[in-house]
Amino acid sequence: MKEKLKGLFEDVLQNSNEEDLIVLEQMLSGLKKKQEGINGTYIGAIFHMDRKQNEHTYEVTIPLTPLTDNSLKIAHGGVTMTVLDSTMGTLAAKQAGSDYAVVTSEMHIHFLAKGSGRELKCVAKMIHKGKKIIVVEGQAFREDGTLIAHATGSFYKIPRKTL
Repeated sequence: MKEKLKGLFEDVLQNSNEEDLIVLEQMLSGLKKKQEGINGTYIGAIFHMDRKQNEHTYEVTIPLTPLTDNSLKIAHGGVTMTVLDSTMGTLAAKQAGSDYAVVTSEMHIHFLAKGSGRELKCVAKMIHKGKKIIVVEGQAFREDGTLIAHATGSFYKIPRKTL
């Protein structure tokens, strides 16, 4: 497997343009962060999610790069949705407590403006904490403060002892 990957890497590197090299560096440095335990998931590592907990909210910021772009060279809606899901889900998990894990059971999103600039910041806040379901609101912002997406998510609590 390692020899196959070395050959693939050399071929990709040889044929890369500047944009390809930016994406390759982001992916490899993200994988290194995962290996070093800086990020807990591959998604968080590859997107270089910077996380910040505040008193009542949770924030995740990612750099906008060619890896996160769609064909129009703006933030891909699926990337925006993934970062919102991760931001809201992390807040829900923290609210659920250490005896529970959470999984997304439903998510609604409204895209309001294009995602452009150097970074995307998502902010989540609690709406409702029930016995089985936690409901969270999330907003995604461009670096100039423009709201680009609004989401709500329901997260189902699962006792860790059943996992």
